[in-house]
Amino acid sequence: MADDDQTGDCSHGSANFACSPRPYDSGESVTTEYVVWSDYCVDEYMTPGTYRWEVPVAIYDAEATGTDEPTAEFDWGFSLRVERS
Repeated sequence: MADDDQTGDCSHGSANFACSPRPYDSGESVTTEYVVWSDYCVDEYMTPGTYRWEVPVAIYDAEATGTDEPTAEFDWGFSLRVERS
């Protein structure tokens, strides 16, 4: 994206790169390596270190109503390690 295309609110997106839509076995995990560059919304790079995010996810049957219990629940998260190169 060229500098003149940047907006003041720094709202932008990128392609959705995620896990394949397939069944995963209980306890199975997936490791993917990405390259993180910089963000034009800030004047500096991220401080080296490990950043972790985790959120609970609930899966409901397609016919579920607002009072139905989820069919499955799990915690989804990822870690991002930032290193100086």
